[in-house]
Amino acid sequence: MAEIIENSAPQTNVQAEKEILSFLLYYPTDLAGDSVINRLRPEYFSNGKNRKIFEAIVALKAQNITPTLAQLTEYINKLPQTDRSGRPLIQPTAADIMELGNERDTNVTAAIGNNIATLKALYLRNKAKFTALRLFNASQDPTANVETAIRELESEWQQTQEENDKYDLLTIDTPESRKAEQQKSKDDIETPYYFQTTGTNKEIEQLTLPSGAITFVCAPTSHGKSTFLQNLALYVAQHGSDGSTLYFTFEESKEAVDIQLTNKFINKPLSANNQRSISTYRRKGRDLFRQGQLQTYLDGEKRYLNELIYNGKLRLYEKDFDSTELIDAIKFLCKAISVKAVFIDYIQLLSKNGNTLQRNEELKEIAKDFKDLAKSIHIPIVMAAQLNRKATSPVDMHSENIAEAADLERIANKVILLWNSNFKEREKDNTGNLKDFATRTGITLGVGGQIYALMAKNRGGIVGIEAVFTYHGNEGTIEQQLPTKQQISEYKATEGTAEPQQQPNTDDDLWWSGDETTDDKPF
Repeated sequence: MAEIIENSAPQTNVQAEKEILSFLLYYPTDLAGDSVINRLRPEYFSNGKNRKIFEAIVALKAQNITPTLAQLTEYINKLPQTDRSGRPLIQPTAADIMELGNERDTNVTAAIGNNIATLKALYLRNKAKFTALRLFNASQDPTANVETAIRELESEWQQTQEENDKYDLLTIDTPESRKAEQQKSKDDIETPYYFQTTGTNKEIEQLTLPSGAITFVCAPTSHGKSTFLQNLALYVAQHGSDGSTLYFTFEESKEAVDIQLTNKFINKPLSANNQRSISTYRRKGRDLFRQGQLQTYLDGEKRYLNELIYNGKLRLYEKDFDSTELIDAIKFLCKAISVKAVFIDYIQLLSKNGNTLQRNEELKEIAKDFKDLAKSIHIPIVMAAQLNRKATSPVDMHSENIAEAADLERIANKVILLWNSNFKEREKDNTGNLKDFATRTGITLGVGGQIYALMAKNRGGIVGIEAVFTYHGNEGTIEQQLPTKQQISEYKATEGTAEPQQQPNTDDDLWWSGDETTDDKPF
């Protein structure tokens, strides 16, 4: 351990140092410039020349002199060029000072808080590293001393974060900062599913996954929440802009989810039980497929791997993360690669490290943490959630039925509730609501092949809209008949959005079942 630390050079960020110095030179009165200096120390500047420039700026301000390029150059030129023994000192040159002018065009004002935090974090990290090395070498019980150094670092880091939070209150918008924020924002992701209102004047609305927000997909046990989540993830990975779709599974193994996604991607009746046949072939090499379907499977699996897995468009993870570790992992991935969307199956399987709250409050805090994450990374986060036993039928489903955490509705942007038609109601309906439901949707409970969906929350959209999807259980696909051209035209006129791109309705593509030229209604 000591050798690794000793051979590691200190971490630096010279660009952040230059942007801070440029800010102090060119924007000396903006954003409480004095408080910026008060939050910095010379030792935060790992580059020796930048450290000397900062010390010169501080010295000039102490003399009530506003630092300029000319004032700074004159001050630096008066500094001694050698030490007492006559050895030359490394001092900034006029060229080094003039180079700071190149940073004026960058968004130094908007970035000042982040840059200060970066320098302080690097300083603390380097300090902890070399403190740990010193204690490790000097002590008979190095582990305890290293842990002491880490606790001291965490305390100082917490203080830094609190200072940054307060400083953010002083930040004002600039044209550059607004432009930078707009560039971070991403469009909502369109899906191949449409919902519509009931009643005489029907309105339709395309399901989109809102950027920078959470969408919950909820259902009772075995009603299709994971299946719908996988269908959404597959579609997002295959369509739209470049980038990776992240899928975190906490309910099933990565191997099981990969088999399910492969089956959905191929979308063909390979055997009487596709998933079992795929699993048996992968594990034992036994062919349980229908005659001639083994090659269909092999060709489809090859396409799935080449088009989605090997190029990173779809990334599957099975990790024993708590909620904090999961959030840190997603943040890391979003910095390292381009990410389109995040799917998590499912929220009730997450826990918060060190939690002392009641379970419903714990889940509420977890959901709030993920809401903050979605806002910070500017991409959609879609989470599955289980409904409790109070959801006894499709007409008795409410967002308040989310198991262990009724408050999750307030945190979400969208809440989608699902009911698999294969299941009958669990309690007798004495209100007549189920009869109206059957008339309205055409669904007969107890007869499989359909999934009912209710938009229980829809921020900025229509609440209470419904959809009926066709569910192919063997293939695991959830599809829907295209709205009519007239409906799409009306949707385009009312919503101001472009007409959805028509996709080929072939067996090779996960899309809608049905012909988009028909006048049949989705229900």
